[in-house]
Amino acid sequence: MKTFKVVFSAISIMLVIGILVVGVYVNYFLGQYTVDDIRKHFRYDLGEIDMEDDLNDDLKYDIKHDEDLLEDDQIINVLLVGSDAYTTNERGRSDSMMIATIDMKHKKLKVTSLLRDTYVELPGTDSKGNKYGWRKLNTAYAVGDAAFLIETIEHNFNISIDKYAVVNFTLFRNIIDRIGGIDIKLTADEASYLRGRREDEAGPNRHNMKEGWNTLDGWCALEYARARSYLAGPFIYTDENGDEVKLTNDYARTARQRHVLETIFNKMKNEDITTLLGIAEDCMKMTRTNITLAELTSYVKSVVSIGADGISQLQIPMKGYFYPNENPAYLYMSEENLKINVSKLKEFIFEY
Repeated sequence: MKTFKVVFSAISIMLVIGILVVGVYVNYFLGQYTVDDIRKHFRYDLGEIDMEDDLNDDLKYDIKHDEDLLEDDQIINVLLVGSDAYTTNERGRSDSMMIATIDMKHKKLKVTSLLRDTYVELPGTDSKGNKYGWRKLNTAYAVGDAAFLIETIEHNFNISIDKYAVVNFTLFRNIIDRIGGIDIKLTADEASYLRGRREDEAGPNRHNMKEGWNTLDGWCALEYARARSYLAGPFIYTDENGDEVKLTNDYARTARQRHVLETIFNKMKNEDITTLLGIAEDCMKMTRTNITLAELTSYVKSVVSIGADGISQLQIPMKGYFYPNENPAYLYMSEENLKINVSKLKEFIFEY
């Protein structure tokens, strides 16, 4: 039991790996644990899906890196994708993207949020020879599933992605409802934003949201975690120096996501084994991943050996290193800013 709960607390941001650990063996032998074959992910052609607008020609440049793709056998990068689909059979878009890093070399756990509105170069061409071009990062998942999203991240940021796992909206809601909701302190703007959403967005309990502490069910928690509209106001927190910090646009969204995940797992640490096993079983049925049983077992052992003392965090692109800073519609990095973000990401993950 102690090891089980250490995993849940130690990897609180790393949603999928932490939740899967207990249910994996039972579900494996029941035939419910299947490894997704990433080679079978098909790609759409331009025009077959609703793609974000291509970037203006005068802003484009060739992605070039001075070094080979950076990788390390002792540092495992797992791409965690929150899809806006509602079943495992749908692809949807990647509503959130995080790189969860198990760093055995430096004995650290790390998480990097990749902002979905970042403009990047989607590599290659479609079946008709048309370049995919410069588009928002979350478009890569819609075009070619996790395989193409990984290729796009590696192409732009020059780091290796070892594995991936995708969870959808239904799973997120179910987890929160299974533990009786989560307590979140809402600002007046956040409460008003949730009350103003449709029922198919924030659920029937949205009318009860008020400024201050609220118990959010799965519907409200999901809509809160996805909020980046100016109507929801900034995400406000106090930093290590005691100063108040306000985050807007996609920075606010990813901050809310991490806040929700941390709250979920802090509550999970106090749940009984029956509830946790049930959640693990649900996750096995509602998660797509190319992590094998043997790999998952190895990752869990590594996480336990590292311990539960803190998770280092980073957001890419970094504030001040994209343009325009205030426009929530897109985040564009100049060629120089891309180099700075790539360098920081490599330093953060690989500490080279």
